[in-house]
Amino acid sequence: MKLESGDKLLNNICKSLGDRPISPIEKTMYKSKSGRTLLDVAMPAAIGAGVVTTFAISQGQHPAMAIGITAISTIFTVVCYRFDLI
Repeated sequence: MKLESGDKLLNNICKSLGDRPISPIEKTMYKSKSGRTLLDVAMPAAIGAGVVTTFAISQGQHPAMAIGITAISTIFTVVCYRFDLI
């Protein structure tokens, strides 16, 4: 099975939906990688890691350690994106 690029996949989804408009979330999900900036990749990673580390702080983890974990996971995500690992 051959994988389709984001734009081609979005066009096929549009055809299958008929008259229903595409939501902004669907546009973002299937946007091609070439249209994304590093900020588009880093923000969801930082927010996701921040939610988890906020819970860890509430359970007694040191805030500096939690911020470090958030930063490391965000950097790891950006590096994986830049080298096309994800």
